[in-house]
Amino acid sequence: GTPEVIGKRQASRPGHFMPASLLASQFATLEPLEPDEHGIAIDVDQNIDSIVDNYVALSATRTTEQENR
Repeated sequence: GTPEVIGKRQASRPGHFMPASLLASQFATLEPLEPDEHGIAIDVDQNIDSIVDNYVALSATRTTEQENR
């Protein structure tokens, strides 16, 4: 997600443990996954149902790929 989307969601959570002032530094240090690293990157600039559907689909694909190695 973009800093704007994440910031908006963060601001809507009262009492969130991470202050909004740290968001820019978190994005500045964010590193994409390398091909040899396990993980799934999900686009969160969509509604929650789409996020979950995308995660389930990608998770199933990754599991199948790992089983076929």
